[in-house]
Amino acid sequence: MNNVSNPLNEVKLSLSIVIPCYNSEGSIFNLINKIFTLEDPNYPIDEVICINDNSTDDTLNSLQSLKKIYPRLKILNNDKNMGQVFSTLSGI
Repeated sequence: MNNVSNPLNEVKLSLSIVIPCYNSEGSIFNLINKIFTLEDPNYPIDEVICINDNSTDDTLNSLQSLKKIYPRLKILNNDKNMGQVFSTLSGI
């Protein structure tokens, strides 16, 4: 047996999740709820960052309501539609 300690065993890991959102009013509640309710204690979620990409529906209001339930939810809002890649990168 190898008695060498593995430094990775001592590292505390946490996750940051980035989600670009465009007209996601109908699905965002279920997604965010699942993320937080299925959280693994071995990999705690530090934050979930949702970027509203200037949605034309009620996505932003839905995110703001979710923020009251899940304080680790961070919301960014694009003033104009910038696309999925830009939105994702802006959350990193």
